[in-house]
Amino acid sequence: MRHHRIIFHAASLCAISLLLAGSLAACGDDDSGSVCAANLLPGDLVITEVMPNPEGSDDGLEWFEVYNATSAPIVLRGVTLAYSRADGTGRKTHVIDAGTIPPGDYVVFGGRLEAAPLPYMDYYYADDLGSLTNTGGRLAIECNSTIVDEIVYVEATSGVSLSYDGRLVPDAQGNDVINDWCDSQTEFVTDNLGTPGEANDACDSVNPTGKCLDNGSERDIVPPTAGSVVITELMPNPSAAPDSDGEWFEVYFAQAADLIGLELGKEPGTVSFTVGGAECRPVAAGTYVLFALSDDNGLNGGLPPVDMVFDGLTLSNSGGSLFVGYDGAVLDQIAYTGSMVADGASTSLDGDILDAIQNDDATSWCEGLISYGAGDLGTPGEANPSCSYVPPVTCVDPITSTEREVSPPLAGDVVITEIMANPAAVSDGAGEGFEVYFAQDADLNGLQLGRADNPTATTIESVDCIRVTAGTYVVFARNTDPLANGGLPEAEGPFGFALTNSNQTVVVGFADVILDQVYYASSSSGVAASLSATALDPALNDAPGAWCDAAATYGDGDLGSPGQANPTCP
Repeated sequence: MRHHRIIFHAASLCAISLLLAGSLAACGDDDSGSVCAANLLPGDLVITEVMPNPEGSDDGLEWFEVYNATSAPIVLRGVTLAYSRADGTGRKTHVIDAGTIPPGDYVVFGGRLEAAPLPYMDYYYADDLGSLTNTGGRLAIECNSTIVDEIVYVEATSGVSLSYDGRLVPDAQGNDVINDWCDSQTEFVTDNLGTPGEANDACDSVNPTGKCLDNGSERDIVPPTAGSVVITELMPNPSAAPDSDGEWFEVYFAQAADLIGLELGKEPGTVSFTVGGAECRPVAAGTYVLFALSDDNGLNGGLPPVDMVFDGLTLSNSGGSLFVGYDGAVLDQIAYTGSMVADGASTSLDGDILDAIQNDDATSWCEGLISYGAGDLGTPGEANPSCSYVPPVTCVDPITSTEREVSPPLAGDVVITEIMANPAAVSDGAGEGFEVYFAQDADLNGLQLGRADNPTATTIESVDCIRVTAGTYVVFARNTDPLANGGLPEAEGPFGFALTNSNQTVVVGFADVILDQVYYASSSSGVAASLSATALDPALNDAPGAWCDAAATYGDGDLGSPGQANPTCP
């Protein structure tokens, strides 16, 4: 039952003192300005209900409800209310000048213009926030520089509020899940449904709208389906970072889907984390999605870009289980034992297996093999190597003549920068080659070269360590003899596959994991395809516009700059 009915007005210049559940709500004369007195933390206040589209005229009748999720009264003086379109444009704000909300209670903020109070509104922001758009918008509560809570709502039914599921404890992360909102069912005034200032109605099912925002436009959610989602890797026990920062796991999506609404947990029936927000968060078919406890590269052991930060879920070092679900249904679940967990190495599904049934077999898993970031082993966000693959472990340092571990290149540090598919000075079989930039020191031992139809066609093998330093441009050639290959500079190889003159992809990898690949549609006779100096990145070099014909002459007269930095494309 609602505990308070005293109204306090933002537009009144604090002509009155007000009482909320026995707490004095002073206002106005304290000269507080925009300083938030309560110094709130994220989640202390939770937006639980929105009425953007009351029946009839909206003027003065729009409202939204906020819940005090703490165990103590919250002074609202200085708290900022913010409203904008769903994409964040058109932002307007109002700073609350008075009020206290008791713990576990609700306050209703309304856009009432005239002085006559309405029984279900507690505080009037007048026209400071403008009109709450019926087709979707963004509401936020801020305290100084802290966003206490923020939601994005989608299209509202006339005369019906949008309500966070009353079966759930109001939570500032939980209310980001668009499917946990639904239309209210209780009439609070004639022709209007809602529960302003009261506990919300229960949502009996997933929000029937099934909508999300994609680049600011609303569309239907594309849910993941059983059989198309496979848990492929997990890191319960990192060494390069504390477990609380460095734990992660990886999920493969065989079909395109949206991450919004995806459920994570240990035991089916107990969801620990749901991907929230109003954004669709689409993933393409064939994507490995990286979930991690932290997206701070300096804290999480040097993980590559994290797709989703999760909380409320930890991976036990002694074994346990993990599931991924949607709308209460389990999409994939795996169990692992303590014997499958190694210090500083991921538990990795065999790269030849991408199946939600076969990954139930413990023999399909092995320790991560490839170093990433600060030195732990695994392939977060990338395809896994085969469990039967044995990468080169040691090589002989040619300087010290001592044996040491091979230091392979890492994802993100390898960039294909130049391709000569159609030489003119010599035959294709003699003069084809390509250039690769290495951003960090690495050994070439075990590096795999190939094409799209056979990515591992050639593996560089040597007893001696083949060391390259950071900033080096390495040339790989079908023929390494400069007297026969058109005058290519010192080259590694030879590689045993042809670079066709059109519609081909060059691939560089290690341990069956692709480090970089580039597709080219055509090639010019005697002219190398040159990556612009402004696109020295394994993602940027995927764009056809980042490449141009080389202009410098090398060797026997073909055009290119093998082994050297490229110029900027015009």
